[in-house]
Parts: sequence; C-alpha cells; structure tokens
Amino acid sequence: MSSWYNDEEEEVANRPIDDTLQKALQLVQEHEATLRGAEVAVGDTINSLPDQYYEPVSVSLAPQERVLALELIHTEEKFFKKVLAVFAYLCEEIHELNEIAETDFYPKLTMFGVPVSGSEEAEPAPGQAEEQIGRILPLLQQLSNFVNRCHDCAVNLVQQLAKLYNAQERLYQSTFQFVHLLPVCQALSQLLTVLVTLDAVITNNPYLIPAWTEYKRMMQFVRAEPDTYNTTEDQVQKFERLLVHLDQSIMRGTIFNACVDMDYEEAVPVDDEEPERVNVRSNPQLLNELFHCLKAMTDRVSDVTGSATETSERQEVVGIFSLYVLYRRLTPAYVEPDAKFYKRLWAMQRRVPAVVLVGKLAWFPSDFLETYARLEVKKLDPADVPAARKAFIDKFDDNFPHTVKNLFLKITSWMVEVENRFSASARHAPDPVPLLEERGTLLLKGLVHVHQVSILMHTLITMHVSLGVPMQRKVLRPLCMCTELLKAVEIMMMRKGPVVSESMSAILRLLSARLLQVVRPIRAKLEASRKFDDHKLDVLAAVNVVETILHGSDSFSFSRQTVLSLALHICLNPNMVKDTEAEHALSLLKRIQMLANWQTTIAKASSCAFLFWNQELLATFIQDVYKYPTEANRLQYIMAAFMDSSHLLRSVQHEHDNDSHLRSFKRMMIKTVEETLVKPLCRDVENDLRMRIHHKNQAHGVKTSELNPKKNPSKALRPFLELRPLRLFGSLLDVRQKVTHYLETIFYNLTTVALYDWMTYADMRNLAAEKYGLELADNHLPMGSLEYDQGLDVLMIMRNINVFVSRFSYNLNQQNFVERRPDRGSKNLNTINIQSIAASLRQHGLGILNTTVNYTYQFLAQKFHVFSQFLFDEYIRGHLSKERRWFRKHKAEHGNMYPYDRAFKFCKEIRKLGVADNGRTFLDQFRILITEIGNALGYVRMVRSAGMHFCSEAVRFLPDLDEIIDFEPHAGAGKPAGGEAAAA
Repeated sequence: MSSWYNDEEEEVANRPIDDTLQKALQLVQEHEATLRGAEVAVGDTINSLPDQYYEPVSVSLAPQERVLALELIHTEEKFFKKVLAVFAYLCEEIHELNEIAETDFYPKLTMFGVPVSGSEEAEPAPGQAEEQIGRILPLLQQLSNFVNRCHDCAVNLVQQLAKLYNAQERLYQSTFQFVHLLPVCQALSQLLTVLVTLDAVITNNPYLIPAWTEYKRMMQFVRAEPDTYNTTEDQVQKFERLLVHLDQSIMRGTIFNACVDMDYEEAVPVDDEEPERVNVRSNPQLLNELFHCLKAMTDRVSDVTGSATETSERQEVVGIFSLYVLYRRLTPAYVEPDAKFYKRLWAMQRRVPAVVLVGKLAWFPSDFLETYARLEVKKLDPADVPAARKAFIDKFDDNFPHTVKNLFLKITSWMVEVENRFSASARHAPDPVPLLEERGTLLLKGLVHVHQVSILMHTLITMHVSLGVPMQRKVLRPLCMCTELLKAVEIMMMRKGPVVSESMSAILRLLSARLLQVVRPIRAKLEASRKFDDHKLDVLAAVNVVETILHGSDSFSFSRQTVLSLALHICLNPNMVKDTEAEHALSLLKRIQMLANWQTTIAKASSCAFLFWNQELLATFIQDVYKYPTEANRLQYIMAAFMDSSHLLRSVQHEHDNDSHLRSFKRMMIKTVEETLVKPLCRDVENDLRMRIHHKNQAHGVKTSELNPKKNPSKALRPFLELRPLRLFGSLLDVRQKVTHYLETIFYNLTTVALYDWMTYADMRNLAAEKYGLELADNHLPMGSLEYDQGLDVLMIMRNINVFVSRFSYNLNQQNFVERRPDRGSKNLNTINIQSIAASLRQHGLGILNTTVNYTYQFLAQKFHVFSQFLFDEYIRGHLSKERRWFRKHKAEHGNMYPYDRAFKFCKEIRKLGVADNGRTFLDQFRILITEIGNALGYVRMVRSAGMHFCSEAVRFLPDLDEIIDFEPHAGAGKPAGGEAAAA
C-alpha cells in the first residue's frame, strides 16, 4: 500500500540539490580556513605573546646530568682516563663559574645604586649610600670567595697543562705532542672573560665606588665610638680587616690583573708538605701549545666574524685577548713577543671595534691591549683608533637600514619555513629523516639570524653611547624592527616548543650517526694495524670514549659535550685523519653542541634586557608605530622586548624594598604608552568624529577638501583600537578601553556645558560605534528634549507640523507614524508611537496637550481652505459634475462601481489642465493634501491616546480610594504594655 507522500521520490529529486549545496558548503569552509590562515600569518595574531606570569607549564630541553665525568670515560688506559677526567672536570667547573657569574653577580652589581625612578640624576639621601653598601656586603663577600675560586681554577688548569705538555711526560711523547686541546684553552679564555667582566662591572658602576668610599669613611666613626654602634673593638677590627680584603681584592678593579700576575709555578701543598714547583714559565711545550691554540682561535674567529654564519664569536674575542695577556705574562722576559700576531690582534678592531660584556658595558680591544699587553710595534693598523671608530660608526649607520631590511626578508621567509616544517609531528611522516634534517638546519639557521640581529643592535647602541655620537633618524625605525624580529623569533620558538622538543633528540641522533661514520674508519684503521704503540692505544681509547658518548644518550649535557670534544680532538690528530675530514668532524661536533644548547642560546641571543639602559627608545619606538597604524601589531613585540629587563629589576639587592624598581619601571612603561599612544589616539579619534559630524550638520563649517581622502588622507586608527590588551609585567593595558573612557568623559562634560548641542554628541557616539567599533555608554543626561532613543519630541513636531505630515505615513491599525525616506546618508528610519509621545508628555507635562491640538487644528484650517478652493475651481467642478452625472446614469450597468477605464480617462483630462515642475498633476497634489490632512488628524488622535496612556501610568501610583487601610486597629490604644509600664 503506497502512502500519499513518497519519501524516496522526494529524496531522489532533491539529491542533486543536496550534493551541490554540500560542495558549496565545503568550498566555503575551505575558503574560510584559508582566510583564517592568512589572517594569522599577517595580522596581529602572528604569535600570541606569552607572559611568564601566565605560563604554568614550560618545556626545558636542558638535560640534567646524573653521571660523573669520570664514569663517562670508558677505557682501560688509566693515565689517559685521568687526563680526560681532569680536564673535563676543570672545563665543567669553569662552565659552572660562568653561569654563577651571569645569574648572581653581573645583574646585581650592575643594578647597584640605580635610582628607583630609573633616572641617574636623582640625588641620594644622606646616609643612603652607606645603607646600600651594608645590604650588599654579603654579596661582596660571596664575590670575593668566587674570585678566589676562579684564581685557583685558573692556576690548576695551567699547571695541569704544564704537567701534560712536558717533554719528559710519557703521554706527551706518545700522543699529546700531536694533539691540541683547543677546548681546554677555550675554557681558560672563558674563565678570564668572567674576571674581565667583573672588573668592568665594578669600575664602570658610577654608584658603587663612591658608595664604598663613603662606607669606609663611616668606619672611622664606628672605630672611635664602638659602644654607640653596639659593638666591640675586636669586632670592629675583624670587620675592618674584612673590608680591607674586599677593597684590595675586588673593589679596585684588579681582579683580572691579579689572576694573570699569580705564581703559576707553585702548586697547592698536600698534607702540610712542601709546595711542589711546576715548570710553567720555562716550559716551551706549554707556551707553544698556548700560542698555537691562540692562533687557531684567532683564525676561526676572524674567519667567522662579520660573515653570514656568525653566532657568539664576538664574545670569544674578549677571551682571546685575555688569554694572550696571560700568555705574555707566562712568557719569559728574554723571549720576544710575536709582533705579527700582535698586529693581527690590533687589526681585529677593524671588524670588532667593541664588544658588549653585559648590559651597557663596552669592551674595546685596543684599550685592553694598551693596558695589559702593550708592545711597541710600528705601522699598526689602524694607527688612529678614535678616527677608525668614528669612520666605522659612520659606515655602519649608512649600511644599517639596508642590512636590517635584508635580515627582515630572511627571517620572515625562515618563519614561513618553520611554520611549514614544524606544523606536525615527525612520527606521521613517511620518511622522517629528510624532515628531521630540514628541521635541524632551520633551527641552526634561526640561531644564526637571531645572533646577527642581536649583534647589529648591540653594536649600534654601544658605539653611539660610547663615542657620544647621536643616532641618526634613519636608523631608529630599523632598530625598532630589530627588537620586533628578536621577539617574533623567540615567541615562535616558544609556540613551537612541543614540536621542537619532540624532534631535538631525533635530530641529535642523526648528527651522532654522522659523527660515528667519521670515527669508525679510524677504529678500522687502528684495528687493522699489526703493531700497536702507546699513541695508537691512546687514540683507540679516545675512539671508544667517543662511541660510548654517542651511543649512550640522545641528549648531550655539558659534561658529555666536554668529554666528547676532548676525545674527538685526540682522535683527529694529523697522524690519523686528513685536515678535511677533521674539519668535517669538528663542524658536526659544533652542530651537536649548538643544538644541545639551542634553547638557552637562543634565549640569551634574543634577550633585549639591554634596553633597560636605553629607556628613552621606548617613546621613540611607539611614536614610529603610531605613524603607521596598519603596523599596530608591532606594539606587542616592543612591549615584550622592554619587559626582558625583568630579571635585572628583580636582582636588585641594595634597596630596602627591592621590588620598588620593578614597580617603578612598570609605571614608566605605562606612562610612556599613555603619553605617546593613548593620548594622541584619543585626540585624533575625537577630532575625526567631530570634523565629520560638523561637516554633516554645518554645510559651511568644514571645507569639503579637508575630508577628501585623496587630497587629505586620514589615518586608519581602527587597528590600534582592535589591538589585544598589552601585557606589562602581569598587568593589562587595554587601549580600546582607554579611548572609550576618554570619549565617554568628553561627551558627558561637553554636553553638561551645552545641553542644546546634545544631538551632535549623540551623532558622534553613533559614528564612533559605526566607524571604530566603540560602544560608548549613554550619558543619561536630559537633553532639553527627549532622550535620543525615544523618538521625536512633541515640541519638535509641533514646530514643524508641515514637514511632519509630509514626510511621515500614518498606520491607523498600529497607531504609529513611519518616516517615508531617511535623510541623506542616514541608515535608519524614524518612527513615532504612543509610547514616544507619552515620554514627551512625561518630560514636558500635560500642559502641552491643548497647545499641540490647537496648533494642529490651525494647520488643518489652512489645509481645508486649500481643499475647498480646489473643489470650487470651475474646471475641476465641471469635470467632477460631468463624471457624477454619468455615474448616476450608468451605475446599475457597472454594479454601483466606478470603472477603471473611466477613471483613467478622467486622470488624462485633469492632466491636460497643467502639470507642476515636479511632474505632479492637480489631482496628485490634491491626493497629497488629503494625506496630510489625514496625518494631522491621526496625530491629534495619537496625542489624545498618549495623554490617556500617560495618565493611566501615573494613576497607578495613587492609592485605591475604595480600599483605604484603617491604621487604628494596628496602632492600639497608644499606651505601653503592662510590663513596660510597671518597669517605668
């Protein structure tokens, strides 16, 4: 039995339509995804900026080593194992000392004495310097112990090298005369760099030395009256000896000089025995090894500095020069220094005129050589150092914009590649090896790019500040772009952290496999040898150590890197491999080290903490962004760059309230943003709204050319209002909310001054919502008439009754008026109903009812006069009489209905009487007259209904006279109760 409705036939008929709709829906969804991707790529959501206050989980790629260096060296050669273990421990200790100095001493000593306001012009209060020194005395004592530890480590390292590189040493004779322990010399240079940096931090702090002098002067009063300060003479003497030790060891800026002037030949005594002497100064093998490593390090740094692969080589320049000073101090007086090498070091300032040690401290190669290792050499290049520095900064300024533009193109293309290659897990790739290789190359390339940008910024700012040369305007915008590039790369890598952490171990495994391919032929060559000697056994042991490290783990801690580097340098001696193979293996080792330390290295390179010492750049950067509103998203990165100084601000130790620096810097940033961005934005938005509304309301008030976008283009200010709230040290600064509050305040205040101008500010409020998306709150002020959202006022209608009845149409059923067509440029239609008229009566009172009705009847009298004149016209009356006689005669034939063709003929006859300029006939004008009369009568009817509605709403507050409450039963007799009367 078939049903009356066949579902199958309906489905078959609609199937093509459904398929087409489904395809269209899929196309729309794909296009939407494409547009969203484009928006993410180019809009202000390139990377959502993280905030350390709101980052509960982070990924750390630094492995925690739980195996001692001695246990990582698997070999049966005891002496060889001891040598590797000793140097591995020393290198690891130097690395630890460097980290301690960077985290504990550099920031605390650099920030000492900096006023809370951040201004160096603030005068300290009396006694403030002494209190500050008193608060950091524990830090100075720790620094003294740290310096002693560094000196001991330097002496131990030099003596260990002297013991190994000795002609009578068996290991030297068999193996190490062919091996150059470059990692050990690099570690020694790093340790000397720490000492040089500590000297620079102490001597260049304008507050530390004067405060220390005041503190020592204060001790005279304590020594004279110890009881007054609640102490004893013995305690004062002990304390003064401590101060003398601190003054001589660290406060005079001689930490590095004391290190290089130490006696490196006196070994540390053991069990109260006589101290052993180590042959250092008269050890040609040691001195040759140091000089060879110096030349090798100089060659590598000279080749890389200024090239497209430079990373942290500029920081190694300080270590090379420091190691050269130590080499000169260890060299006997009768040995002439190498003049060619001195010239080469002197010429390095052509490429590296200055190196930033920490913060704003600059180190100059020529000054360092003149101070610690002066050598009388003719024809030095450059001969005039100040002129060479001035020429360098001039050339650097000229090339800076072009260089930054090229870097911008490279980094943006690199970011696109990273987005593509790090989009998903490598586990789902059909062949993950090429993908992992590309990821490793991209990570290294990003590291190089970040270092290049950081070097450009440090060089520009340091040279200008050190030489006292003002920056040119053309370098400010590229400098701002550099800060944005650093933050963009850093934030992208934080966002890609999970994918990077997943791929890092696999990338390191691939590089380890390649390094093994270089080492295995060495093993095969040694095992194929028929005759073994000590040299081959040592090299074979080094190969075993390398293979053990590479097979042992996918992560490389610093201990593993050190052992691997030492063992690899032993394997790659000239007797075993060719120079090309050695260079290839060392390049693989460098890639492994860079990737193993990738996270910490890129965090240091992308840090903009040095901007704390150049706070005036913040206002300049924001003003530059304000000139280009379409680049408003740059503000997020600028704020993130200046917030990198948070660790500096938190390291303050000399204040009673150490957090005051952070709060002060935060207030400074907020104030700068408000003055350079928020206030100009508020002013420009208000001016734009005012000009456009005045142009609409006042025909001759504003010239049309001022609003012509071709002749006078206006700023696109909306991107600033669509910005996400700016993060500032855990707080949010919403630019949109600031502008909204400003406009609401201005509109309210100006409306209270001139209530008659309320319509102008209402229009400006609507335009702000339409053009800028600002939802301004209503000020709820009586505007001298109705509220803006209640419709037209009765008084306004009464004054313009002739305009009202001609522009509005009356709906008899719903009792309202609707505007026929809006004003020019308006997108809304005005309507009038009973509620709007009742609201007008509520404001003006019922007294206007009679006035309104009388005024309307006077208007009707005029209209009826025109009406009667039209009907009494001879031509009109003649045509109407003719049609009336015809209708009375033929109404039976047409069913008492006037035929359409007769009416059409009548209209043609009337048209022959004449047509107005607007094309209307007399009959059309008569019809409009009737409509206006009807609108006027309808308006009177609505006024009457609105009056009744208003009265009914008001009457509800009066009590009901039929049900009056009698309060007498509830009041009682007016006397207190019995208990209370008795008590009274």
